[in-house]
Parts: sequence; structure tokens; C-alpha cells
Amino acid sequence: MLIDWSLPMTLVSPLGELDINSTSGDRILTIPELCDPIGQDVRAGRDYMPQEDGAVFHNPRFKGGIVVNIAVQLLKDDALALGSDRQSIYDELLAHVDALYDASGRLRWLQTGAMDERMLLELWTLARPAPTGGLLKTIRLAFESPFPYAIAKTQTSTDIDDGDTETLEMTGNVFRGVFPVAKLHGPVTSAVELRNNTTGRTLVYDPALPGASTIGSGHYVEFDFFRNSAVLDGDVTDRFAGVDVLNSDFWTLVPGENEIEAVGADWNVLWNHGYA
Repeated sequence: MLIDWSLPMTLVSPLGELDINSTSGDRILTIPELCDPIGQDVRAGRDYMPQEDGAVFHNPRFKGGIVVNIAVQLLKDDALALGSDRQSIYDELLAHVDALYDASGRLRWLQTGAMDERMLLELWTLARPAPTGGLLKTIRLAFESPFPYAIAKTQTSTDIDDGDTETLEMTGNVFRGVFPVAKLHGPVTSAVELRNNTTGRTLVYDPALPGASTIGSGHYVEFDFFRNSAVLDGDVTDRFAGVDVLNSDFWTLVPGENEIEAVGADWNVLWNHGYA
């Protein structure tokens, strides 16, 4: 993943937004040559054969999440922050970092040549910051995200009526695609589907399955395709029992055009362009 670490960025935590690489005042400035997002490992990529040469490769293979290492320095305008100025900026930075131990945040930046900001979602603090240098010249931060890609800040929402097909175009470069969120609107009293005809995968919700429930008029079940979850009205009431796991996939939107078909009910699909 290519990130220009010299550009303005925003770290978002439960405390609010923290500007990085601002141009004046109290400044948290990255040291680009010491920053990098670490590429993901391939989970369960291969198993070595125990009593003969070679290995067994697993297919499909899956990527792990992203680890981001960021090195920053603290400035007051164009000079190294000292004394009470340094302490004040450091305390503010550490407050946001500390808040990301128990709750997730995000990192936003405007990629060079891009029309929209990009984000790493569900960012968590991976390690305590490690200040180095006699004057606190460098502070190393480490964050992790469960997502194997960054996404565009702007979210697209597409309504698909029962029996209709809509074309969703994903302009990112994540070969295996990005996971959308879909809302299934009631009333639903029998099995319904949301099909990605481009990839041949479908999600089936059947209220007749053991433990499942119908969806009343004015209600919806929200499906998070990344987390494989189904929640009534986006709240806490679990409706996963209605997912026909034998005939369903929590599919992705692959780069290019995706023909999405609603069968048996009205759906709403929310998604962002994704970047590897």
C-alpha cells in the first residue's frame, strides 16, 4: 500500500480528530522514511509435507490485517517543541493513542492524485509509543487494523428493489474485492436472496430455518459481509440463524462492474472503493 507520509493526515479516536502534518502551530510531523504499512501475512498459506519433500498449498488463501508503523516528531511552528510546549503536544498525542486501546479509530489521508480521502478502519493501538532521542526527537507509533485493505472515505448507497438488478462499479484495486454492508428490508416471510451475478455468489436469508425469524414491515436486517453478521435494525438483536449457511456466501464487490440482483425483497447495499 502506497502512502505519502508527508501529506496531511487525521487520526480519529473516541476523543475526536488529531491533525498530523499540519502547517503551523502545535505540530505533529511524520518522519516519512521511518513510516510504513506492513504487508499482510497470508494465513494458512501452506503446510509442509511431513515425510516427503514439498508442501500443500491452500486455496483460496486469505490475507491478515494491516499493521502500520508511524514515526513522528513534535514541533512548535517550524522549531522542535521544547519544555511545556513539547509536554502539551505529547500529552494530546498520547491521549488519542491511549483511547485506541479499548475502542477503535481510523486514519485518514488524501492520497496523491486521488479524488477522495482514503482510510484505514478499526485502527487499534498495537504498542505503547517509544520516544527516542535526548530531546524526544522521535516517537514511534504502531497501530493495527483487521481489514486487509484501505477504503475511500465516501460511502456509496444503492437501493435495489425486489426483482431488479443494479450495476455497482468498484474502482479500487483489491483483486478479491471489498466487503459491503447490506440491509434487507421487511416484510420478509419466506426465503430471499442478494446475488452477485458477476461472481456467481449469493446470500440467502430464510426465516423458516430453525431459530430464524421473519422481518416485519418497517424493519430491516443489516448484514456485515466482513464480519459475517446479521443484526435486526442495526442494533443488537442477532438474526444470523436466518442465514442459509449451506447456500450462502458473504461475497465481495470485485474491481469493475458487479451486477447485483435482489430476489424476493428490497435491499440496500452500502460500500466503499477499496485499495490494496
